[in-house]
This record gives sequence, C-alpha cells and structure tokens, in this order.
Amino acid sequence: MQDILAKYQGQIIGINLNKPFRIDGAELLQVSAGHITLRCTEDGHLHHFPYASVLQLIEDASGVKVPHVFTHDDVFPLVVKVAHLSEYAPIV
Repeated sequence: MQDILAKYQGQIIGINLNKPFRIDGAELLQVSAGHITLRCTEDGHLHHFPYASVLQLIEDASGVKVPHVFTHDDVFPLVVKVAHLSEYAPIV
C-alpha cells in the first residue's frame, strides 16, 4: 500500500476525510511506514491516517470521476476510502 500511495505524494487526491460517503480533495503530503498525512483543500487542516484505517484505494491513469449532485464532478488520480468511527455523546 505504501508503494501505491507514494506515487501520488504531493498531489491532490480524493478521500472521504470528514464524511464517510463524501469524497473531497486533499493534498497527500507524506507517505511514511505507518501512516499518511494529508492537508484538506477546504480548510487547510492536517489529517493523519494509519494504514489500518484505509479500506480501499481506487486509482486510474485517466482519473477517477467523483460525481456531485449540485456542483461539477471532480476527477482525481487516486481515491482513498478510510473507515470512520461513530462517536456518541451522552445527552446532558
């Protein structure tokens, strides 16, 4: 997995950063032995994901098309899908 991701280091890739079913753009900053680091193009926050949270990699030399309902479609060279944990907070 590290070898596949390393090919796209420094590029904008698609990833479901904040919502499980929404693919957004993020710059793949670093590919290390245990995790990847991305910068969200929307808010500039850094996100670090261990490889254990990566569920799927989708790559295509001509680009992976990500359709959107109300805006233009995005095309990324790589789409990464990561697992999201559900967080529950008690009602106070």
